[in-house]
Amino acid sequence: RGILVKANSVLIPGVNDKELPNVAKKLKEMNVFLHNIMPLLSSPEFGTKFGLDGVPSATDQETMAVQDACGMDMTLMKHCRQCRADAVGLIGEDRGDEFTKESFVNMEFTQLEDMYNIEARTEKHEMIENWRAHLEAANERVKLEEASKAELSSTGETKLVAVTTGGNGLINMHFGSAQEFLIYEAGDKAIKFVMHRKIESSYSGTDSSEDFNPIDEIKVTLGDCDLLLTEKIGECPMSELSEIGLVTDDSYSQQPIEKSVFDAVQKYFFQEEEVELG
Repeated sequence: RGILVKANSVLIPGVNDKELPNVAKKLKEMNVFLHNIMPLLSSPEFGTKFGLDGVPSATDQETMAVQDACGMDMTLMKHCRQCRADAVGLIGEDRGDEFTKESFVNMEFTQLEDMYNIEARTEKHEMIENWRAHLEAANERVKLEEASKAELSSTGETKLVAVTTGGNGLINMHFGSAQEFLIYEAGDKAIKFVMHRKIESSYSGTDSSEDFNPIDEIKVTLGDCDLLLTEKIGECPMSELSEIGLVTDDSYSQQPIEKSVFDAVQKYFFQEEEVELG
């Protein structure tokens, strides 16, 4: 009664990838609120039987294909952080450590009172909500949460766009610092968020081995994408990504994500006159 139900499914290539759309239909019949489809964690260190038996995890592209097949019947969970029941704050800005017992137990009452300034907090929240309203207004004209290709494009042609962001709905993360990419599908009519894709190490990360070049992983991760929007990107990675046919653009820095995605695909792919990519 009054409880929203989320169902989790683990995608195992060759085992249940063809059956999950039927699962989604059944979940819809049962009025399940949200369906979360996760790829199998198959690395041996996780200790699962499938992993130890050498069953591979689904690629980003395989996961996206199954999600597309299931999304026709069910609302899908598109971001893994939506399942963080123990988190406090915003996606990407977990503030849980600020609210542990240890952080308050030794404070004087006046300190606690200063920290929890109701008047200041109210004013700040009003500013945040005002900013969110303006951001949503900028994005709403071009964004569809769940849409078919016909709703996105007048011709059926769509493009995949990768975005780097540090949060707040803006393109505000340098390519070299990104460890995940937001993926959007965009046409000449509208766009929709598809999924996020993580990488093991950022392009400029120092935690990779000598035998591992982060750009190789990024090229695989974004191999089916047509356009990358980022806050800033250097000439070397830009050149590397052009080898897989990926257009890169950092001119939308600090701009709203959804509106920028829509504007950029019109600029590069859907204008009547072709744009020289340079």
